[in-house]
Amino acid sequence: MMTSTQNGQKNRSAVVTGAGSGLGRDIALGLAAKGYRVLGTAISLDEIPDLKKASGVPGAMSSDACLLNPQCRKGRIVMRMLTSSAIVFLLLNVVLSKAEEPKRDTLRAWDDYVDVVNTGVAQRNAGSRPFLWVDESPAAQRRVQDGELVITKNDPRKVPQGLIHHWVGGMFVPNVSLDQVMRVLNNYDRYSAMYKPLIRRTAVVERNGDTVKLNVLAVQKAFSVTAAVETDEDIQIARPTLNRVCITANSVRIQEIADYGKSSEHAFPETRRPGYVWRALIVERLEQRDGGVYVELETISLSRGIPIEVRWLIKPLTDDLPRKMMTDLLDETRAAVQGSVAGPR
Repeated sequence: MMTSTQNGQKNRSAVVTGAGSGLGRDIALGLAAKGYRVLGTAISLDEIPDLKKASGVPGAMSSDACLLNPQCRKGRIVMRMLTSSAIVFLLLNVVLSKAEEPKRDTLRAWDDYVDVVNTGVAQRNAGSRPFLWVDESPAAQRRVQDGELVITKNDPRKVPQGLIHHWVGGMFVPNVSLDQVMRVLNNYDRYSAMYKPLIRRTAVVERNGDTVKLNVLAVQKAFSVTAAVETDEDIQIARPTLNRVCITANSVRIQEIADYGKSSEHAFPETRRPGYVWRALIVERLEQRDGGVYVELETISLSRGIPIEVRWLIKPLTDDLPRKMMTDLLDETRAAVQGSVAGPR
């Protein structure tokens, strides 16, 4: 169950599974009678007319918009054939309907965390700790050598009114050289083909040796929610040794886009951003040895927090999506490198 408050009034909403019969039906009817806006799920469409008749509530078959609209005062029951992912989508709409900007404490926590990450990057480059994350675990090293993608989530400390998402993934690409991998990664104009559908457009704004300024448009879709973000990236390429490369990409500008792909597409005003991503940093490490190249990808991002009332349901989604994105990026990088070595067929 989730409740929300607006203009001093409590607007109560509830999601009831199995609302077509039995105890679930009784609960849905009871909540509607008390003025709740109820989203009910049923395993059979045949159960819906009976529930509508029993409720006696005007508009018992009203649209989903009633659940999401705080101005809808009457108790309603909205019956839909829904999967659990559809429920998550509806809750996401409620949670993200209010624009939010990062607070000063949130940004301070992010800056402190990034300082720690950058210190770790410097230590790896200097050789005071293992250059590769997988070298810190013999088991992880064996797994990547066997062809696995090894991905883990670092669990950062709590952030005031925000979330830090920190993921690290590694893989091994056999029978290729560091120069071959770098040729692929430096070909920014090909990113929209290599990493589709996530990357829609890239443009090199400036290139000066191992410093690159890049403009990127990325689009992520999940449960009918489309998050489109345009970023300006400052990329630095470091070469600690002849067989090692460390690439950092810092998002110095992030612009969230509303209604992506529609005629009404426009940039969110700074005070109306949904907060899918507020800050982002990417670190990529490459090392040639053991007959191939180890590739590691580390992504760190800051987003708005999740209200505690729905965190139990939405938090798994915020874990699954970054893991899938990391998996896709590593898989697609490996495919692009191997394809470039094999040449056209």
